[in-house]
Amino acid sequence: MPSILRNWIADRLLQRPYRDWETAIRRQYVRDRLSAISAQQALLQQRKAHTRPTHLLSAYAGRYAHGGYGTMEVVVRGDSLFAYTTGISYYLEHYHYDVFRALPLDEGRREDLSSFPIRLAFATSLQGDVDAVHVYGIEPAVEKISFRRQLQDAEVPLSVLERYCGMYQLGPTEIRIFLKGKTLTISVPGQPEYETAPIDEQTFRLKALEGYRIRFDLREDRTPQAVLFIQPNGTFRAKRKDP
Repeated sequence: MPSILRNWIADRLLQRPYRDWETAIRRQYVRDRLSAISAQQALLQQRKAHTRPTHLLSAYAGRYAHGGYGTMEVVVRGDSLFAYTTGISYYLEHYHYDVFRALPLDEGRREDLSSFPIRLAFATSLQGDVDAVHVYGIEPAVEKISFRRQLQDAEVPLSVLERYCGMYQLGPTEIRIFLKGKTLTISVPGQPEYETAPIDEQTFRLKALEGYRIRFDLREDRTPQAVLFIQPNGTFRAKRKDP
């Protein structure tokens, strides 16, 4: 009603010919709804039935960031996923495999976005971890917008970090792992030192090299017997040298 009244007043002020704005707006609304229904039907036809996510829902949870669009927080509530961005909250309905349909929790927003269904496709790294989400449908002119997962460092006791320090043998190469302050650091002859950040108590990522990590192979008494260097080109085992 406000738009009808606004247009009618503008026509009178500009001395335009009479136009039935109520009928025109109702017709446009019907066209928009038919377009939205058509888009939803096309979306359903593309869906692969009887599929499941490839990860537990908890594996998708986390903070994702894009340089221009800011951050998106994905959380698990009960048996469902939700995504929170600045100003809009979404329920993530499973579509197929690692793809979810984003439905605004605000019914008004859902009506506004019905012609442009938003889908989130989660991506998995070579190590099998969810490391990004590609968002389709934010802007009609852009195919997808990629958000990178922001890793949150785990808390590892200093006593555990100290236990991992020592010399390790990888073929003819001796590798030293030591603490620099409270940061576990790797020294390989002829290379710069690599600082790490903990993913969990046994696994650490190399801060300077994306996709590179180490994982300690522990004995029953929790002392390390080897360290695995997990890289895009393979996994390499370095044996702990006796002190």
